[in-house]
Amino acid sequence: MTVRQLYLFGCLYLLMLIATAVLTRATVRRIAGALAGAAVGGVAALGIVEAGEHAGWWHMAIIWEPYFLALLWANLVLCAYALLITWRIARRFGVRGLAAVALAGAILGPPRDYWYMRHFPEWGSYGGACSYLRDLRDLFCPAVRGARDHATGLRTGWRGPAGGPTVGE
Repeated sequence: MTVRQLYLFGCLYLLMLIATAVLTRATVRRIAGALAGAAVGGVAALGIVEAGEHAGWWHMAIIWEPYFLALLWANLVLCAYALLITWRIARRFGVRGLAAVALAGAILGPPRDYWYMRHFPEWGSYGGACSYLRDLRDLFCPAVRGARDHATGLRTGWRGPAGGPTVGE
């Protein structure tokens, strides 16, 4: 990936974040929470990419220099729109809705990744059918755990400061 492509994707993600915030009627607090979650997830994603590179599971065309990594992390933060969407799904459909989204992501995610790696080989490469099955497992298992934690953590009735609204309301 090039710096120019990262700027292009960053603009796209920013537009998607704005549209999602409007369509989900997210409050400033909800948007800030999504951005904070995406910031932490971005750091974790960079670590996961490095670990996968080191293990030989995949190769990503990433320039491991501070400017490029900061720009990549900023793009990952702008992917907070996905957290706003899953929040709305959780509010509307509960754990079953999140589980359905996790299953759809686990089924559709790896073929999508393999498709764009095949069509844009300068971005990187994956290795074999075992890697595909590992991707399915890695995408599905954390998503199911996240759906369970989301359901139990936000539905326990924990109250904010001074008896404010229940977290998740």
